[in-house]
Amino acid sequence: MYSSMLRSILVTVAIASFIVGQGGPAPLVISAQAPAGATRLEMMKGTRVSFRVREQLAGVDFLNDAVGMTEAVEGALLIKPDGTIDASQSRLTLDVRTFSTDQERRDNYLLNNVLETGKFPQAVFVARTITGSPWLSADAKPPFIVGFQLLGDMTFHGVTKPISWRVVATHNTAKGMVEGKAMTNFPFSTFGLTKPAFAFLLSVEDDIRLEIDFKMTSSAAVGNASGQ
Repeated sequence: MYSSMLRSILVTVAIASFIVGQGGPAPLVISAQAPAGATRLEMMKGTRVSFRVREQLAGVDFLNDAVGMTEAVEGALLIKPDGTIDASQSRLTLDVRTFSTDQERRDNYLLNNVLETGKFPQAVFVARTITGSPWLSADAKPPFIVGFQLLGDMTFHGVTKPISWRVVATHNTAKGMVEGKAMTNFPFSTFGLTKPAFAFLLSVEDDIRLEIDFKMTSSAAVGNASGQ
């Protein structure tokens, strides 16, 4: 199932990157091969975080995905020349209070009773290791796609747990950008969350899927970030 999903994402990203690449020339050119120094990848405006939870609504005879979205995410990753992560400078922060779905009544319940955003307004991910390379091979050709896993610690709802993100990324070398999708999933209990229960909801699957559709600038890190 995951392999078919990954192939689908790769095709989608490839088409998108081809379309993006048809724009005019950009003044900034950054190689996506492993650089001599550390590289800083920083979240850009337009990055979107979403959650998906499958639910069964009363009066509806099929399953439905409750989808919440926000663009209130910021942070950066620092990748050392050997491809490893500098955890001290690799942190992403999400404002959980800004999640919204297509139903205001659901939003109020989730934010107040499930996510308890009054007590836990933010989610923070600290990246620690990469499995696979975020860089292109020396003989890479367009659309410059790489796949890897990003592992680290996420603090969410007052609980810190190790989390692994599956990442598919496209290096837009002409614009000095990296774009793509990161995905992870976990049961409600991982972060001490209570499954939703209200009048018009019959059931909820015990699986939260988090996705980040990201846009990040890519630049040489300032200062000594090589970890030496």
